[in-house]
Amino acid sequence: MFSVVIPLFNKEKSVSDTIRSVLVQTDPEFEVIIVNDGSTDSSREKAALFSDSQIQIIDQQNCGVSAARNAGIKAASNPYIAFMDGDDIWEPDYLQTQKELIRDFPHAGMWGCGMGILRNDQKFGSYHGLTRGHRGLIKNYFTMEKRGMLFHPSGTVIHKSVFNEVGLFDERVDFGEDIDMNLRVLLKYDPAFYNRNVSFYRVDAENNVKNKIKPIDRCFFYYMDKFSEERAGSITFRKYYDRITLALMSHHLLYGMSKNEVSAILNEVDFSLQPFKWRLLYTFPKLYKWYGQILNLSSIINEGKIH
Repeated sequence: MFSVVIPLFNKEKSVSDTIRSVLVQTDPEFEVIIVNDGSTDSSREKAALFSDSQIQIIDQQNCGVSAARNAGIKAASNPYIAFMDGDDIWEPDYLQTQKELIRDFPHAGMWGCGMGILRNDQKFGSYHGLTRGHRGLIKNYFTMEKRGMLFHPSGTVIHKSVFNEVGLFDERVDFGEDIDMNLRVLLKYDPAFYNRNVSFYRVDAENNVKNKIKPIDRCFFYYMDKFSEERAGSITFRKYYDRITLALMSHHLLYGMSKNEVSAILNEVDFSLQPFKWRLLYTFPKLYKWYGQILNLSSIINEGKIH
């Protein structure tokens, strides 16, 4: 039923735990496709230690996470693509939970489960803006109250046929490539979501993309023209897209990177649809930095690290 696609690049400390969490799934109907994206450490060797007939390893030159996911999708022999990053873990019933969600909401096209946080091998819950245990279709994704994106790669399943409609991952992008894909799917489908944390994102993993500032032309918001019709035709979508852009472009602003490109993107943003804080923060970057530190503290508190 499932093809588990794992893009792998320099995750030698994490990948073994990731693969183990897949192989112990209670639902046995899956294959594992590991796409080694030109790793320069021992990641590939660590993955090869698992002599399991369910595992296939594909080697390619380093082309980025989007190209690796696309290679996995093309190689998949099962209809449901379950994405998994090389440093995350699943609970043993993750695939069974997704299977039941697909059974109950077969026309969703995309199915997601809550994703918690893994830090120092300890699991913490994550707030998704939905009531605990919420399970069903989401018909108001772009207007609902939520924190961030509900659908994260290691907590998302997409039917292989959906890629025929929306296209594969944009190989120009390796920061926010999942957001770019999710938006394309969400514009065509009402997704199904179960607010239970059965997957976990390792925040202290090596080679973590969130700890790096990518060149702006590798970021999803650099190609906002892809959604020009949708942004022009829907105020709710434009408001949502612009808000994500402002949030994720902040590092380029803070460090004075790609000033011309940032300015061009800001010219496309309709600040009248955004809270005043965004105009204020983009006018005074130092204030943005202080605000980010406050948000980070709030996130830590929500994880339960401070009581």
